[in-house]
Amino acid sequence: MSRYSTISVTAEVDIDDVIHELDDEDLVEELENRGYTSFKGNFNSEIALTKEEIDLLIAHIDIRELPLDWEWKRIRDKLMALDYAL
Repeated sequence: MSRYSTISVTAEVDIDDVIHELDDEDLVEELENRGYTSFKGNFNSEIALTKEEIDLLIAHIDIRELPLDWEWKRIRDKLMALDYAL
């Protein structure tokens, strides 16, 4: 016979009751631990690159006559990561 019992508890929490008790640093840390990137300020979607624009930049890098040095390869890798994220 076991001396310990397992008890399951289900609770509903209203996020509005919790969110105001956390500071910004705690929220940013939690999001970044989950793999998200955060930044302070307003995001201007008008300056964000579209998938088509990223594809065009990758294509221009790929058709260069000169061999790719490490800087171009690094930029291309970043563009490829952005392309797959969209």
